[in-house]
Amino acid sequence: MAPAELFREKPVLFMIIIAVTCQHDVELQSRLCSFCRTEFAHRIWDQSEVSLDLLQGILVFIAWRHVHVHLGSKLSSLIHSAIALAVDLDIYHEPHQAAKARLGALDGSEDSVGSGGLRTLEQRRAQLGLFWLSSVLSACLQDVAGVKSSASVANSCHMLEQAKDLPSDLHLVRLVQLQITAETVIAAISEDDGGNNLNFSAHAMFDLLGREVKKADPSGLLLSDGSSSILLSLSYHMLRLLLYRTYLDEVSHSMSHGDLHAHGISAAARCISLVFSTVDAAKAAITAFLTLDSDILLSLPYPHWIQMGHAIRTLARILAMKSEASEALPAVELLKLLEQVPTKVEEAMGRGMQCPMPRRLPAIFQGFGKTVSGIARSTGINTTTEMPLEVENGQTSRLDSSLLNGMNMELYEEDEDFMMNIFSDGGFQLNFDPRWTY
Repeated sequence: MAPAELFREKPVLFMIIIAVTCQHDVELQSRLCSFCRTEFAHRIWDQSEVSLDLLQGILVFIAWRHVHVHLGSKLSSLIHSAIALAVDLDIYHEPHQAAKARLGALDGSEDSVGSGGLRTLEQRRAQLGLFWLSSVLSACLQDVAGVKSSASVANSCHMLEQAKDLPSDLHLVRLVQLQITAETVIAAISEDDGGNNLNFSAHAMFDLLGREVKKADPSGLLLSDGSSSILLSLSYHMLRLLLYRTYLDEVSHSMSHGDLHAHGISAAARCISLVFSTVDAAKAAITAFLTLDSDILLSLPYPHWIQMGHAIRTLARILAMKSEASEALPAVELLKLLEQVPTKVEEAMGRGMQCPMPRRLPAIFQGFGKTVSGIARSTGINTTTEMPLEVENGQTSRLDSSLLNGMNMELYEEDEDFMMNIFSDGGFQLNFDPRWTY
């Protein structure tokens, strides 16, 4: 679609695209984004507008939130607005479901703008985009509630994959499928009995989920776009991180209520093994990020930045905790890996300034190097490059059950604080007592 045609048919989407791509002048970009927020409020609250154009505009605004996060708008409010529009447009209904009751319309009336349900590929892209955005962000941020997957989401994946309408459709479908698996992981572990006994069924469930996650590995896909493959790989390793981190939290809480050996030697060894698996997943996600081209990094969507911040904070917390497991990690190697991230960002920013029309990242990223330096200072641990023989051989007699007390790998942060702490001015805070160990 030509720019003039896009402006006529989708004025809101056109306005948002102009704002988030105005990288040559960050002050102008900030003013444009502020105007966009005002326009959203006017259309939604004053005019009660319900349109696909408005929904698409909000989704793009959320997807590149880092360019306007400094303005202070609540991410949760933006996502709730998008969800409300999606409900009013019936984009989560298949055509044969259109006559069924919508949320807030118990009589099943069809007097809404979107009462026809899903019909176009454009609507399906909006549906999947909303699901992906909310799912990724809710996995990392405390103040975001994700949209649940459904048969309609799965059907939209199938329809877009079969249609092959746009080159980006397959990438969107793969991202959504990874997040459907992530939703399965969270739901399965959260719905466990929650007791203090670490039983075989819990281990079996984790192993089953691990196999499901492995099936989602996109490395076997034949994708012509190298950047797409890298971003899918990053998302896959974040899915692994989610599995290990969530289960590690559940296991540690269960085991911290009593002596390690009451749960068996293998249970303690499994817990420590999970620490190494969590670190490996975070390391793999960061490594994937470092292989991105500068032009892709300059246009990277906000959820991928959140994923990177999440991986970085995971490594920082594990390295700062005092335990045999953390002391056995190759901390120097991991810290050097972290140091490459701000170097990569600075390199991309330098190349962006050499473009015919300069491309800049928001000022929020300028303190990233200080943040990594702060992480290095927060660790202060002695390191080796090998796992202790006791752990490797399944012998945990040297481990005291008190080492598990208080361990909590829940990394949920609120949106604005998370972005500012990780990427901005080096004000990194672990937000936990480093004396808590496991």
